[in-house]
Amino acid sequence: MGNIAFREDKMATDDTIAALETRLKLLESRVWNRNSDTNYDDSKLVDDIHNIRKRLYNAVLGKEKIQAMWKRMDELKFCLDPESIEKMTIFEDAKADIILNEEGHLKEQAKQLEQVEQLKSILDSDHLKVSSKSSDKLQPLITVQVDQQDKAAKLDEETRQLLEAYNNIITMVSKQFVLWDEIITAQEIKQNLRSKEHL
Repeated sequence: MGNIAFREDKMATDDTIAALETRLKLLESRVWNRNSDTNYDDSKLVDDIHNIRKRLYNAVLGKEKIQAMWKRMDELKFCLDPESIEKMTIFEDAKADIILNEEGHLKEQAKQLEQVEQLKSILDSDHLKVSSKSSDKLQPLITVQVDQQDKAAKLDEETRQLLEAYNNIITMVSKQFVLWDEIITAQEIKQNLRSKEHL
């Protein structure tokens, strides 16, 4: 019985290690571009990362300002988080003051919500339900009204065109009358001149 449990634990451990190795290979393939033309030994990747970390550590060794900055990195992350900014700028007392200042507005909103809740029964009344059913009967009338509006618009356009044609005709007739008047006046002047010459 103990051997079976041991074997099961060993199999589970082997599966976990295999899963971790798969994830590590996937991480290495993402860090080091497989499509690159440069030949690179993947087995050295972890060692190179370790060496880079060691170089960074040696580079900042003895430099107090940089070390102080590394120590305050968590604090910097906290400051860059939008939620933390709100926590730093608005304290609990300030939040309470804001709520108290908005007390009148909040009460008014609550009152309006109560009125809506009371009027909800009116919206669910049988009268409105019947009116919603009668909308199906009104649909043909709406269709007729839309059709009549289209016809009225068409008639209005035709009337406008007829008025424009009428105005054009009146303008042409007026010009013709003016022309005839000028011709008649000229003939009358000539006739008067001839009559004076005979005298």
